[in-house]
Amino acid sequence: MLQGLLGGGVPELPIGAMDDKTLALIRQMMALHKRVGLLEMTRHEFLDKNYRKERTTFADGTSVTVDWDTSTFTISPELSDKL
Repeated sequence: MLQGLLGGGVPELPIGAMDDKTLALIRQMMALHKRVGLLEMTRHEFLDKNYRKERTTFADGTSVTVDWDTSTFTISPELSDKL
């Protein structure tokens, strides 16, 4: 799902039961897609020499940073709780 977050994509729902952590991630991805899904990605950059940290930026200024080594991400500005 991290690759999908970088592109502001639509989440793919897993087959079968979902735990709370997976559901929360899907909700974040849905909210991000609602914000940037129709916007141009204006920048993509690698943040380290090993290409393990990436950031994308969209036309409204939203940025998504992914760290592949820790499997974490940040979205700035933060998403609201409303979908």
